[in-house]
Amino acid sequence: MQYRREIDGLRALAVIPVILFHAGFSAFGGGFVGVDVFFVISGFLITSIILAEKATGRFSLLKFYERRARRILPALFLVMGVCTLLAIVLLAPFSGRDFYQSLAATALFSSNILFIVESDNYFGLMSEYKPLLHTCSLAVEEQFYVVYPVFLLLAWRLGRKRTITLISLLAILSIVGAHWGSLTMPAPAFYLLPTRGWELLCGALLAYLNAGTTTAGIRPWLSQAGSTAGLLLMGFAVFAFDKNTPYPGLFALVPTIGAALVIAFATPETVVGKLLASRPFVGVGLVSYSTYLWHQPLFAFARHLEMNEPGNTMLLSLSVLSLLLGYASWALVEKPFRNRNQTSARTIAVCGGIGSILFVAIGFAGHLTTGFQEQKLSRLTDQRRALFVDQYREVPRKQAVREQVEHASKVNWPDRKILILGDSMSIDMKLAVDLNAELFPGVQFSTYGLDDACMGEYLVAMSVEGRIARAPRCERAPNTDKVAAAIAAADEVVLAAAWKPDTESIAIDMARHINGVHKKAYIVDAFRIFHMSDSSYYFAASGLDMSQLPGFMYQRLLPSFLEVRKGFLRDIAPLSTIVFIDKLGFFCNTSANTCSLYDNAGLPLFHDELHVTVEGARKYGRALHDRGYFAK
Repeated sequence: MQYRREIDGLRALAVIPVILFHAGFSAFGGGFVGVDVFFVISGFLITSIILAEKATGRFSLLKFYERRARRILPALFLVMGVCTLLAIVLLAPFSGRDFYQSLAATALFSSNILFIVESDNYFGLMSEYKPLLHTCSLAVEEQFYVVYPVFLLLAWRLGRKRTITLISLLAILSIVGAHWGSLTMPAPAFYLLPTRGWELLCGALLAYLNAGTTTAGIRPWLSQAGSTAGLLLMGFAVFAFDKNTPYPGLFALVPTIGAALVIAFATPETVVGKLLASRPFVGVGLVSYSTYLWHQPLFAFARHLEMNEPGNTMLLSLSVLSLLLGYASWALVEKPFRNRNQTSARTIAVCGGIGSILFVAIGFAGHLTTGFQEQKLSRLTDQRRALFVDQYREVPRKQAVREQVEHASKVNWPDRKILILGDSMSIDMKLAVDLNAELFPGVQFSTYGLDDACMGEYLVAMSVEGRIARAPRCERAPNTDKVAAAIAAADEVVLAAAWKPDTESIAIDMARHINGVHKKAYIVDAFRIFHMSDSSYYFAASGLDMSQLPGFMYQRLLPSFLEVRKGFLRDIAPLSTIVFIDKLGFFCNTSANTCSLYDNAGLPLFHDELHVTVEGARKYGRALHDRGYFAK
C-alpha cells in the first residue's frame, strides 16, 4: 500500500482533541470523538494491507498478528510499567486496587469490559482519575483484530461484491445497536466492540472501495469539497458535542463520516491534503500512538497528587509533556521494535508473552490485596493508621445497622408520611432519620428508588411542561405509575440523589412537579469529596498535624459538587415552595473552609466520596432535626 502523508496528519487531528478533552478544557467538550477517527483510520489501513497481501498471495495470519504485536505492545508495556511504578509510590490503597485491576485487564485487552463493571459512564465524576481509562479503545481495536482477519479470509470466497455487502450489513447492525444502546445502556454501547465495530468497518469499506487510493475519475472540485466537508464535520463534533451527547449512536456518524471523507478525498492536490501532509501534522501523527498512551496517565496521576483538578497551566504543560514523551517512545521504542532487522519475531513473541503474564500477575496481586493496603499502612504509626477509612469494613457494618433499624422504624399511626425519592442518597437519608427516630415523632419515612437522570425520564413520561429540553441518559427507565403512586401516597417528598451539573435543573423541575400535585418538596444537597479511603490515607501519610485535618478535608471537596451546590443555592432561593436541605453545612463550615469528617471519637463520617457511615448517619439525622427540617 502506498504511504499517504495526509493520513498521518489525520492522526494528529484525532489525538490532539482527545488530549485536550481529557485535560478538561471545556472548549473541546467533544474531543473524545478523536477515538472514532482513529477507528476509521485503523479499519482502512488494516483492510488495505490485508487486501494487498491477499491479492499477491503473501497474506499470513501469523505475520498479521506479529505486526500488531510490534505496533501495539512495546510502547504500551513501557507506559504500563511506568504507571505501575507510579502507582506503587503515589496511589492510596483504594485507588491502587482500581488501577491494578485495570492493569491486568489492559494486558488481556479487556479493559473496556472492566470499565463497564466499574462505572455506568465513561464520563463519570471519577473517571479522570483512572490512569489506564484510555486503553478501552485499544481493547476494542485488538478484539476487532482477533476476529476480523479470520472473517475476511472466510468472506474472501464469497467474492468482492458479496463481501462488501456483508461488511455493510454488519456495520448497519452495529450502528443500530450503538444508537439503541446509547439511549438505553450507554456504558456497554460506549465500550463494547459490537457497538463500536461499525466505525472500524466504515474504514474497511473505504479500503474495499479503493476510495482515496487513486484520484482517477475524481474531479478536483469534488476532492476539494469532500475533504473540506470531512474536516468541518470532525471539527463540528469536537466543538459541539459534549459528555451529554448520546454516544456512540447516530451522533457518531458525524466524526466517522468526516474522517472517511478526508481519507477518501484529501489528496496532495487539495487544501486539506496539503495541510495534513505538512510537517507539523505528520510529525504529531507519527508519534500519535505513543502520545495517546502517555497523556491520560499524566493527567490522572497529577489529579491524584493534587487530589483535585490541577490548574489549566499544569494541564497544558502535561499535554505538551505527553507529546514529548510520545516522541521519545516512538524514537526509542516503537521504531526499533517495528524494525525486523533490529528485533526478531521470536523476541516480540517472548517479550510479549512474559510482559502480559507479569502485568496480569501484578494486577491480580494488587486487586487481592486492595492495592497492597497492608504494606502501605504498615509504614504508618498506629495513631496515623487509625485515621485510615477502610470502606470494606464500614459498608457491611452500615448494612447490618440499616437492616436492624428498618424493622424498628415503622410508625403505626403516622401523622405525616414523607417519601424520600432518589438513589443511594435516599437510602442514606432514611438511615439517618431511622437512627434518630425519636427526634421525628409521628413521621413515617419511606423511600423509592429513582436516580437523578431517571427523574428527567419520569417528567418526560408525565408530559411535564417547562422541563429542560434534553434529559441525561437513564440506565433504568422508571415505572411511571409506581412513581406517581408513591408520590401520591406521601404528604411531603424529599429528593435526595447524587446530583451532577447536568441534573441540577432536573431536580428543580421535579420539585416543581411535586408542588404541582400539592405536595411540599425538598431537595437535598449532594455531598462529594475525594474518596475518603484515599483522602484519609493521604493525610495519614502526609505527616501533617491533626489540627490541619479539617482544612485538609475541606480541600478535598470536589469542584463539580461545589458548582452543583452553587446552582441550587442560586436557583432555589427565589422559589418559596421548595426547601433546600444544605447537607454540606451539616459537616463543613464554608466560612472557615473546614470539614469535620470524623466524629469526636475519631470515627469516620463518610466511607467513600459521598456515602455516610453509621456515625455519619447519626450526625446527619441530628442535624436535620436541629436545623428544623421536617418540623411541624
